[in-house]
Amino acid sequence: MFKSMQKGNLPLGRGFANLTKGDFPGFEGPYTEHQIQQAARDEMVILWRGTNVQNATAIGTNLTAGGAGSANLSCGSPTEEEARMQVGGYSGYGYRKQPEYTTNYKIAQQFARGAIICIWIKKMYLTKGSGSEGGWIAYPNAPLEQIYWTKYGDPHAARIPNAD
Repeated sequence: MFKSMQKGNLPLGRGFANLTKGDFPGFEGPYTEHQIQQAARDEMVILWRGTNVQNATAIGTNLTAGGAGSANLSCGSPTEEEARMQVGGYSGYGYRKQPEYTTNYKIAQQFARGAIICIWIKKMYLTKGSGSEGGWIAYPNAPLEQIYWTKYGDPHAARIPNAD
C-alpha cells in the first residue's frame, strides 16, 4: 500500500517522529537499533530515509528498498563486506551503493532533499550499516510491505558527502 502524504496529514494527525504501534495495526514501531538487532528474521521492522521526491515515488510505486522495478523475495541481505564498503564510502569501478535506512528520524531529516520516507521491511533483507547514523542497508530490489512518505527539506540543497 503506497500513500503519499503531505506534512502534518499523517495517521491520527501526528508527525512521523511520533508514530506508535496504534497508528498501524499489526506493526510495532518506531524501532530502535536494539529492537532491530533482536528481531526475528521474518519480523517486520520500521525504518526512515531522507531522499528526494523522485526516489520516494519510485520506492513507493515499486515497493522496493531502492525503487527497483520489481521486488525479489529471495534477494536476501547485503553481505558484511558490502556493508563495510557502504559505510566506508567506497566507490570503486562496478560497485553500486545500496540503499541505507535509519532508525533515527533526525538523521533522515538531515539527508532529506525533498522527502522523508518510512518503510516496513522484514529484517531478513537488512544488514547493519552506519553505526553513528543508526543505519541499515538493503538491496535495491528488497521487497517492502508498506511505505509512507512526506515532502520535507530543500530539493535544491547541496548533497551530503557519502549520502546514497
